[in-house]
Amino acid sequence: MATQPTNLPVPSESPRDLKFNAGKIDEYVTSMGWTYTDRFGQKHYTIEGMNYLSQQAMAAYGYVILTGKTFTTGAAINNPNEVLLNAADGEYYKWTGSFASGPKVVPANSTPASTGGIAPGAWLSVGDSALRSQLAMPGGAGLIGTEPSGKSVQDLFDLSGYSWTASDISTNLAKGRAEVIESVVSSTAYVVPSFATLTGGSGFLAGFIGTTYSKNKTIRKSSNTTVTLSNQDSNAGSQTVDAVVYQEPAWPGGSVFPQKSSLKHITIEGNSSANQNQAGFFVLQGGVVDVENIDTINCKFAIWAKDIWQSKISRVFSNNGKIRLDGGTSIVITGCGLASADTTRTGAFDLTSIKYSTLISCTSDLTTNTAYSFDACEGIVLDGCGCEGAGTTTANSGTALAFKDNNQNIVVNAFTCLPVANQGPSLISFGSNNQVTLNSFDVIPGVTYNGDIYIYGSNTHVTINGGRFGSDGNQMPIIIASAAAIGSTVTYHHKRGVTYTYKVTAAGTVPYVQHFRPIVSATITAAGAVSAGYGVKSVTKNGTGSYTINFTSELATGYSIQHLSSFGFAQVSAFNSSSLTVLFLNPSSVATDTAFTVNINGW
Repeated sequence: MATQPTNLPVPSESPRDLKFNAGKIDEYVTSMGWTYTDRFGQKHYTIEGMNYLSQQAMAAYGYVILTGKTFTTGAAINNPNEVLLNAADGEYYKWTGSFASGPKVVPANSTPASTGGIAPGAWLSVGDSALRSQLAMPGGAGLIGTEPSGKSVQDLFDLSGYSWTASDISTNLAKGRAEVIESVVSSTAYVVPSFATLTGGSGFLAGFIGTTYSKNKTIRKSSNTTVTLSNQDSNAGSQTVDAVVYQEPAWPGGSVFPQKSSLKHITIEGNSSANQNQAGFFVLQGGVVDVENIDTINCKFAIWAKDIWQSKISRVFSNNGKIRLDGGTSIVITGCGLASADTTRTGAFDLTSIKYSTLISCTSDLTTNTAYSFDACEGIVLDGCGCEGAGTTTANSGTALAFKDNNQNIVVNAFTCLPVANQGPSLISFGSNNQVTLNSFDVIPGVTYNGDIYIYGSNTHVTINGGRFGSDGNQMPIIIASAAAIGSTVTYHHKRGVTYTYKVTAAGTVPYVQHFRPIVSATITAAGAVSAGYGVKSVTKNGTGSYTINFTSELATGYSIQHLSSFGFAQVSAFNSSSLTVLFLNPSSVATDTAFTVNINGW
């Protein structure tokens, strides 16, 4: 039975209290509990409790590493905040057991397990090597959370599509997005599925800095292997192609056309300058294709698409590569800059069977075989495009623009051209069955060249509105034609308002015919007032039925009355470069006041 203490005040000499206190001394010294209760019900710390408090205080202050000491060398642990390295696992351990008998002695060549064990009241790890190892493993970023999404850093990496290798690119494109972190090389082509984006992301760099061409975010193909592509649509046909990147031609889900593939902010590099790849990016068939901010190197065709629609090609640059489109509609090509030394096909911009599409602010400089080429295209608009120093190696082809056959409703607005000095071929060429309008076509003055337009096919009709031609910008366009072009025409509306017509009747330089134009057109009241029209400064009423019309400006030579109408008859009394006097008679030949109109044409 436990001794029951008294409630006598301290100090008590009651035998019962002395016996009770003897038990409490044993509890204070040997108990593993942190507190004991005295005879008045108050709690006090045991030696173990005070040891715990000391360890907590020292831990808050920080650990002390025993420099040069390990479980392998052996050591003596004097305080609870001293830690010892276990070289086998790279962790530091502290001793949480008792120091009542003095320091914790660690024999040489021991381990935490062999010299006390790993548990509360023995050795405990205080290091982070295990965590660091886990973080360093693939997927280790999954151990780090983010706010406010609650997703791990690994989740965000996976969504971003960050790619360091060709395998990463393939894996991430299958998920919908691959972002190239550094340049990647593969011996096979990169494949972009429908609804997927291949990008270089932010920090993309490509271009000349001084005389050095600098680039990053490059995907390169190190071979010239080919692949034969086709899909469910027999109209798409098949194509064997050596491409660095191509759109997956299979219909996604088997029910819709390939679509919405994107290629952005990246450099596409072919095998080598000596072993160019056929295409940087190839599309057999697809809708809503989005190509933006792409540089290509060592690729004959920067972009080659056989059938695309509702697509955008923006800011594609190549010093030796073309954009080749072999069919499609509603395509917008914007801000692209191309040059090409290829002589097998005409046109750095090489368009065949393209309908209702637009080229905006594009350029082609120093291209060997025609800057822009069109064949069987309809409803094409060129806005603010141009070229400098283009040549041609193809017979009959223009250096700046080549319209082959069957190009209908083509409008070229504000095209600017800098010819090669004394070049032989014309700037623009036309085959058969073309209908093209050139608005404000501008040849940069200062260069002597031999011809503006060459027509080598029949049934071609060209309209030119304004513009500048010749070495000084003030010449008539020089039109040259072959015998096959007989019947083709060029209508030139000069910026001064005069119209000229060139009609091919024989091979050689085509002559032009100047058309009269209305220079006076006015309606005069019976009282001699001008009620409508232009070119008339004033009207003098000389008497009954007699009027003198005074012109606003002196008429040049070659003027004539085109039309003079009223009720009755008109007799011209005088007509010179400054005025016209006319007398009006009724059917009885009596002078009569009447309203009338007058039209005079001239050069």
